[in-house]
Amino acid sequence: MTKFVCLASGKGGTGKTTTTLNLGLALSEYRDVTVIDGNLSTPNIALHLGIQNLPSYLNHVLQGKKKIVQSIYTHKKLKVIPSSIFIKDIRKTPYKKLKTEIRKLKDLTDIVLIDSSAGLSDEVVACMKASDELLIVTNPDLPSVTDSLKSVKLAEELKLPITGVIVNKTANKHDLSKNDIEKILENKIIGEIPEDSNVPSSIKLANPVIHSFPYSESAKAYKRLAAELTGTEYEEESIVTKILNFFGL
Repeated sequence: MTKFVCLASGKGGTGKTTTTLNLGLALSEYRDVTVIDGNLSTPNIALHLGIQNLPSYLNHVLQGKKKIVQSIYTHKKLKVIPSSIFIKDIRKTPYKKLKTEIRKLKDLTDIVLIDSSAGLSDEVVACMKASDELLIVTNPDLPSVTDSLKSVKLAEELKLPITGVIVNKTANKHDLSKNDIEKILENKIIGEIPEDSNVPSSIKLANPVIHSFPYSESAKAYKRLAAELTGTEYEEESIVTKILNFFGL
């Protein structure tokens, strides 16, 4: 049975899109995974992957011009349905059809990760309504966590179960503690992704960190989280395997 998961954050800049893509790629080692850019007003998935000038985007599906299966592209083992960055497509997109169209992927893939826009807009509500559960992405600072609490409350209003919280960009001594974040959000932290200079470098390369810098701390954190979410034991690659992979052996 296909599981539909929305990733949301109360504010922009938390690294939600980065998390959606890297978690999706990590999960694709264990399951058939599809990532959807549900951020129809300010889409970024295509930019993160260096995808451009495609014949079909999610916008065209919602406009009734294409079928959703015609808008699926692959990146490594991951299936991706990007949204258009072009103003003419963004203005004409009826986001209220999101659930109807996304649910057509049922039984065609194992996991669907929906990258929603930040905040509490009707667009975000549409992404949540299309989902079975929610992952909250936040940073370990008070403004970010406070804004994420609004996402938690919105999910509660919609009766959408929350799987847990992913805390992005950890490591600062001034960060809120794990205990404090869990108390404020009233949900468990299931993943902590450390601050890592390789992440902005990977975005510049248009190649997610899990592939561009596979042995970085952030990449390993995404792999651990994916293993936990699929009930798989995570084993870090040995130094011998790393050397063989480096030389393509």
